[in-house]
Amino acid sequence: MKKSLSDMYLLGRKCLFCDRYGLYKLKDKRLKCKNCNKKYSIKKLKRDLEILYYFYLEISARRAANELKLNYKTVQSRFMDFRK
Repeated sequence: MKKSLSDMYLLGRKCLFCDRYGLYKLKDKRLKCKNCNKKYSIKKLKRDLEILYYFYLEISARRAANELKLNYKTVQSRFMDFRK
């Protein structure tokens, strides 16, 4: 079976949860690890990184939510997770 370039690219990437190689794409454009079976979305990871950046800059959750056009509760809960 011939693998596409995107599949070969994903095989070289590590899972964020178990830190092992072996990611593959699902039909719904999420990624899944073949080792720990965790599924995650690239869009959600990108959103969380943007929220983390605002947290690092010590910007309030309300201002971050306004600038990122996200729900305040979403940003606030991520800020609380980062504080743990």
